[in-house]
Amino acid sequence: MKRSIDWIRLRLRICFDQHKSCALQSDGAAIPTRLIDVNPDGKGLDIKGPNGLDVKLRESISISPETSPKYAALSYCWGSYRPDCITTSQTIKRNLGCISWDSLPQTFRDAVEFTRGLGLRYLWIDSICIIQGDRDDWSREAGKMYEVYKGATITLAALFGADSRSGLRHMTMSQHYPRIVANLQHGYYVDPLYLRRHHDFWDLGATKEGSYPVISPLLKRAWTYQERIVSPRVVFFTESEVVYQCTQEVECECGTATDAWRSNWKSDSERAMIFEATKPSPDLNQQTSSDRRRNFFRTWRAIIEKYSALDITDAKDRLPALGAIAEQFQRVCPRSKYLAGLWSDYLLKDLLWKGDHSKRISNVSNLPTWSWASVQGGVKYPYLLDSFSSYTLRDVAEVVEATCSYRDNRLGILEHSTLVLRSRLLSCFLDWDELYDESQTRVYRTTTIDVDDESACFPCGSQSDFQQVYLFKIIEDTAKVYCLILRLEDQAAKSYSRLGMVECYDDSLFHAFEERGETVECRIL
Repeated sequence: MKRSIDWIRLRLRICFDQHKSCALQSDGAAIPTRLIDVNPDGKGLDIKGPNGLDVKLRESISISPETSPKYAALSYCWGSYRPDCITTSQTIKRNLGCISWDSLPQTFRDAVEFTRGLGLRYLWIDSICIIQGDRDDWSREAGKMYEVYKGATITLAALFGADSRSGLRHMTMSQHYPRIVANLQHGYYVDPLYLRRHHDFWDLGATKEGSYPVISPLLKRAWTYQERIVSPRVVFFTESEVVYQCTQEVECECGTATDAWRSNWKSDSERAMIFEATKPSPDLNQQTSSDRRRNFFRTWRAIIEKYSALDITDAKDRLPALGAIAEQFQRVCPRSKYLAGLWSDYLLKDLLWKGDHSKRISNVSNLPTWSWASVQGGVKYPYLLDSFSSYTLRDVAEVVEATCSYRDNRLGILEHSTLVLRSRLLSCFLDWDELYDESQTRVYRTTTIDVDDESACFPCGSQSDFQQVYLFKIIEDTAKVYCLILRLEDQAAKSYSRLGMVECYDDSLFHAFEERGETVECRIL
């Protein structure tokens, strides 16, 4: 542990002295509401006398405003284990007095020791710094994840371990430590020769097994995605060593990293894209910066494709767990409204997501059917939306009203939403993966028909049952039209729910829209 701590201290010193972009990323972050004081007696970080290892929870208001407390943040997998040290309404008074060393699980102990070794006095761990079971406190604090991880001096990422009992250096790591296989002697000098496994080629962007090793538990979790993306500096505890990553570099502890290895670690490309796309620019909201704006929202859609495929325990947390990244975008483009995971500036394009074996969760999460967050599973966006040919696409729908209200913070738990669009609406029939005209005899040729939730669209599971649906035109060019597939819910209110989206290239569909379609205002639930 000490060797790794010393190496990270060196990386931090280089970063503070030479990396202006890393310092820029940390500017403006507020102090978290609560922090863990790893040196509560003030006797020095090396004290290990009676109760010298104990820590305590502190409210930030009790920390001197003249000091800007430096702290580490922990990113780890919760699992099903709940340690005795977590903060609840019953234990907060106790934790503000003292948190005994014996009550801390191994991952927390390691994080405390690492924080002390780096010379930092404070540590942020969610289950201790947020009152568990308190809905109001959780809602407020969940909306502050941007400040927490943005303001951290460094984030400690425990790549392995099913829960907090595993430790930062998971038990399997000992199998990959360098081992002495020989001693090389030259005169009076004796140098040990170490042998270790080849560098781990972890693909930080992967969401499933592929040509890379099995992805770590931490990288599969939705909540931890923003923790490493937003943090200016992260130390990853891998199977064989620690890896340091900031906005300008990525280095391994053993110092033998190749360019190919560095490139692979930098495949966590959203980190670089966010930094580039969200650099402050006074003209981001003006027409003169249209190319940068297009790249800005293209980056967001790439993030959604990555994030939506990650695991999350509670479906209602799909938006709160992305709040820190959303806030970073919002700060750079304040005039664009954040709409349940979509943005008002490019709303029509953002609406055209495609589910990947999804299941609708709106009935339990209060999320609108037009938001990708309303389905459980990964989503993708059509390639054309972000290719060079996107310049030929025309918005044919008009946004009449688009609003969202949130609980406690503007980027967290959604309470109410309204979306009203005006465009051409065409009645037709859907038969599993084909669209027919009103006579159910002529099929429209399509590139893609994507149904958000097949069990909801075809409750009987029959592929021969025709279902009446409505195509609502969103975007088109000379060869293709993108439509939402809607289901009528209330004819008097002209309200519809989204069933999916479709890409069509059939001339007959263009003519059908002109001949039988009508321009209407649709309220999409």
